[in-house]
Amino acid sequence: MADYTPLRTAATFRLVAGTNPETGKTIYKTISISAIDPALTAVDYEAAIAKLPDVLDLPLHDSRKTVTSLVE
Repeated sequence: MADYTPLRTAATFRLVAGTNPETGKTIYKTISISAIDPALTAVDYEAAIAKLPDVLDLPLHDSRKTVTSLVE
C-alpha cells in the first residue's frame, strides 16, 4: 500500500469583485496563498475560511485547498 507524505499545501480564494456592465457576468478576483502548513486539517481550514469575511473587503465566492504529496 502506498504512503502519502504531504509536502506543501496551497489555498486559492475567489472573491466577487462586481459585475461586468456590458455582459452582466460576475467579475472575480483571485487570491492565492502558498505557504500553508501541510498538516492543516479540513476542520482548521474551514475555521479559517469562516473568519475571512471579517478581514476581506470583497465577498468570498469559493475556496480551494490543494495538497501536493509524495507517494512512496
